[in-house]
Amino acid sequence: MSHYTAWTDVPIRFNDVDMLGHVNNTIYPVFFETGRAGVTRGPESPPMIPGRGFVIAQLTVRYLKPITWPGTVNVGTRVLAIGNSSFTMAQAVFMNGTCAAAGECVIVYIDLASGKSTSLEEQRRKYFEKYQ
Repeated sequence: MSHYTAWTDVPIRFNDVDMLGHVNNTIYPVFFETGRAGVTRGPESPPMIPGRGFVIAQLTVRYLKPITWPGTVNVGTRVLAIGNSSFTMAQAVFMNGTCAAAGECVIVYIDLASGKSTSLEEQRRKYFEKYQ
C-alpha cells in the first residue's frame, strides 16, 4: 500500500453489487477512474487547455479478492512512467486493508479536434512527477 502516492475513498453503492452479493467486475474500472480523476483533474492539477484532453489507450485489471456491500474502498494511484504525450498509472483497490484488484492504465494526451496525441506541457509533466 505504501508505494501509492494518491488515495481516494469511494463508497460502494448497492447497485454496484451482482446477484451473488459481490461488487460486479465492471465496477472496478469505475473505482480506478475515480482515483485517476483525483490526480488528473484534482484541485492541484494544472488547468486543462481548451481543445486538449485525456483518452485511455490501455486498461488492465487483475481481480484478486471479491468485495461485498456495504462499505468503502480505498483506491491507491501512482504514476509509473511519463512519456512525451502519454503516461502510465498503477492503481489498486483495497477494502479493509486487503488488495482486491490491481491494474495499470496508459493515458494519452490528445488534441480533441484532430484526435492525435500531443505533447504534455512542462507544467503538467512536473505535476505528474509528484505522483511517481
